[in-house]
Amino acid sequence: MQMGKLAQMYKDTLGFNVLIPDARGHGRSEGHYIGFGWPERKDYVQWIDKVIEHMGEQSKIVLHGVSMGGATVMMTSGEALPPNVKAIVEDCGYTTAKDQLAYQLKRMYRLPIFPLLHLTSLLTKLRAGYFFGEASALDQLQKSKTPMLFIHGDADLFVPTDSDQVRYDREVAQFIRTYVKE
Repeated sequence: MQMGKLAQMYKDTLGFNVLIPDARGHGRSEGHYIGFGWPERKDYVQWIDKVIEHMGEQSKIVLHGVSMGGATVMMTSGEALPPNVKAIVEDCGYTTAKDQLAYQLKRMYRLPIFPLLHLTSLLTKLRAGYFFGEASALDQLQKSKTPMLFIHGDADLFVPTDSDQVRYDREVAQFIRTYVKE
């Protein structure tokens, strides 16, 4: 529902076919937990395969994600994507699930990072199969070969641009340099 305006722009203005599945644990999607983009990146790869299967090998695909969806498309970018994925639009995604959750513990709840983040990361490993530190858009960007548009404003209070900005800028610059060379 939240992507409705963007979907309308892609369809009505640009003439694209649009697929907007709910991520795990969102909307009407199955799932008992929100994976912060890490398990969802594999779901996106499966959706990409389904689109190609349904629409044909000539399909040209653009991934677009906002906030957690932005982090998810960055995480997806590091997977082995078919050449049909022509571009990715990342809008205000976070660097890692660990960084984002640590920021929110302090900002929203004024709670200490230790031991809460470590305990919930362990619980996530037991229930969902990964630690928060594994869910890294930065690590996935290093493996990406797909052109990407990064959008993020400094007025964003939910996903800060300054908490990891230097590291993020360095990783994005490396991604751009690598992509431009190829």
